[in-house]
Amino acid sequence: EDVQIRTLQLSGENFDPDLFANLRQLFLYHRRPVSLTEEQQEEVVSRYQSALEAGVPPMDVIARLAGAGRMTAEECRICLYQSIWNRKLRADLLNPIVLDRPLRPEERDVIQIHSDWFEE
Repeated sequence: EDVQIRTLQLSGENFDPDLFANLRQLFLYHRRPVSLTEEQQEEVVSRYQSALEAGVPPMDVIARLAGAGRMTAEECRICLYQSIWNRKLRADLLNPIVLDRPLRPEERDVIQIHSDWFEE
């Protein structure tokens, strides 16, 4: 207050439990190094986008890409979580992100939902 910085008192109760769990999971991967080229990463994100639209679980994409020997399952997983964290893949963060179930497309932007937290 002395430096006129707006401060909010938030706790875990202020967050949707699925949102909280998803952000926690994504955060664990957001800075991991990726050994894939930019082109490979774009291809993987494109495949995840197609899977998202078709209702295909991410694990199916991972199995196909890793099964072809072009990349490891871990590289695919890192790419998935980073693409969601960086908002390249717009999955619904208010529903559990689980690899063996289809991702749901984003219906509501969580930043918009909680925009009052970010106001000056």
